[in-house]
Amino acid sequence: MKHIDLRKFFAGNEENWSEYGVFLAELDRVPGDDVDVIVSPLRECELDSESGQIRLYSAASRPDSAAQPLALLSLLLESLPLPGVLPKDFDVVVELPVSPADAPSQVPRLESLKQVVVGRASEEIWLLVDDPAEYPPHLLPD
Repeated sequence: MKHIDLRKFFAGNEENWSEYGVFLAELDRVPGDDVDVIVSPLRECELDSESGQIRLYSAASRPDSAAQPLALLSLLLESLPLPGVLPKDFDVVVELPVSPADAPSQVPRLESLKQVVVGRASEEIWLLVDDPAEYPPHLLPD
């Protein structure tokens, strides 16, 4: 997902959703463990000008960070550059695995943010890192 697309997704709803929790959501690929989705609060947002990326990190992958957690939409939006400020449209990527403790043998990697799901009843915003069609619909926030 591009930075401008992420901004457009929230446009007009920033105030309504400002206190919604923001979570990174990754499919669990371990068979037979009764876990389908791994969810972790958003911890940090990092701008990498050289690669043209805005990198998102989970609380589980950065537990000792001194940065203020970005667990609410208002905090995430404050940390993102304003539209038109960047010299080009940056890619929004997520460091995986979202929960390294669950997969200690996995090498950290960056994957593009695929989609955003807003649960109005649950007041949660999930940032999906896998193909949205792969997520069990009953597990997504409502």
